[in-house]
Amino acid sequence: MMLAVMTRASGAHWSKIKADNITNVSYVILASVAFVRPLAEMFPGFSTAIVLISAAGWTLAFGLFTLEHIPMLCVGRKSLTVREARPST
Repeated sequence: MMLAVMTRASGAHWSKIKADNITNVSYVILASVAFVRPLAEMFPGFSTAIVLISAAGWTLAFGLFTLEHIPMLCVGRKSLTVREARPST
């Protein structure tokens, strides 16, 4: 949810509503490792490996998000078009 809100907020900052492929890959990775993480409780013998895989997936997902969105957030906001004022009569 946090990744989705950050994507929406940064997209609104740049008037970019549709998510790019990198963002979609980040969502898939994050959802996958969110489902993998509870397996550590079900298989205690592999818990360390499962937690490490989950941590690496979270790091990768947020890293991809950062690589894609930081350039947008480090520069000024896109100027919005202003409607031309109607001439007064």
